[in-house]
Amino acid sequence: MIRYISYIAALLCFVSCSDGDKTGYALTVELDVPEQSYLYFWQEQYKKGIAVDSVLVKKGKAVFKGTGDDLTRVEIFTEAGERVTWLYVKNGDKVKLKGSTATPYEITISGSPEQETVSRFRKENHELLQEIEADDSAFYACSEDTLFLAAHRSRLDTLHRRVKDFVTATPHSYASTILIYDYLLDEYSSRTADTMLRQLPPEAKPVSLLAKSELFISGNEKKLTGKPIPYMTFRTGSDSLINTNSFRNRTTLLSVWASYDTLSRRKLQTVRRLGKKYPTDYLRLVSVSLDTDKEAWNNAIRQDSLEQGLHCRLPEGWNANQIASLDIRQLPATYLIDGKGYIIARDLPDSLLMAAVDSLVAKTGEDKTLDVKAKKKESAKKSKKK
Repeated sequence: MIRYISYIAALLCFVSCSDGDKTGYALTVELDVPEQSYLYFWQEQYKKGIAVDSVLVKKGKAVFKGTGDDLTRVEIFTEAGERVTWLYVKNGDKVKLKGSTATPYEITISGSPEQETVSRFRKENHELLQEIEADDSAFYACSEDTLFLAAHRSRLDTLHRRVKDFVTATPHSYASTILIYDYLLDEYSSRTADTMLRQLPPEAKPVSLLAKSELFISGNEKKLTGKPIPYMTFRTGSDSLINTNSFRNRTTLLSVWASYDTLSRRKLQTVRRLGKKYPTDYLRLVSVSLDTDKEAWNNAIRQDSLEQGLHCRLPEGWNANQIASLDIRQLPATYLIDGKGYIIARDLPDSLLMAAVDSLVAKTGEDKTLDVKAKKKESAKKSKKK
């Protein structure tokens, strides 16, 4: 009897261990980062939100294990907060990454055929991708340089054309959907992305990426642009209330973000530059965070030097009523509002956002009511003294 029970236990252990090998995914990362430093793994799971884990580098390697029922986007960051690369994984994947942080688009990814295909595309186009990334970093300083803008636009067009060629040649691989999602989903080419996704067979369209792509595309088509911003209130860090009816008489840039979202924090750096360029009587900056953790929100504001403008927080996060009113489906979300309270543009890429702000500020001009309000406050102070 004891022998029989031992046999059953061993069998159950074998089955559970075998199943365990098939569950989850594993990333083995070999990068030129210091020994005993940390790598951070940012995971965006479909319908589950975002999780961040850290792994200590030992003997030149960092091994990260996670789970994802659907295709999961994983971004890898150094201790300094620099994104090294990103990839898409699912349960059962065993992936190896090897290369240098100095040349992120040349990092070799070994794993599934789709992952290796995306890795090859990046390697073959690494110079172009690095040039576009450099353009993004230098854009603000060169935003009025017509030659720079033309060269940047030309590089983007070249990348889009190469993605289209890849998708046409590889229609049955979900690597095509990955490249469409990574490089074609923007204000310039979302309709092209939509057309290409519709032409792909079902096996080439992972549910998670397809759903997020469709949300972006439909949101891009059904924006609130041209309409007054809906009435709603926000509570500032100093515990005072503001409402959208006050977004009048000057240009307003409303940014919705979260400290845990790296794309949001990058977007706010663009907003910060605009805040330095224009005084508050020409440009009102309002940032609204979806952080449920107040300390994380305050830390991000301090770490990223986001001093300008009004900072508000929705402690309910994605469950806040304002999210539905603003039709927010992903972060970051930005709204450019004119002096009459109308939404002029939404979710523009950095280059278009800065150009649109310049144009609207020039058109709307200075908020003359601020002088009147200041005089009323001064008059009230004098009356109290008397």
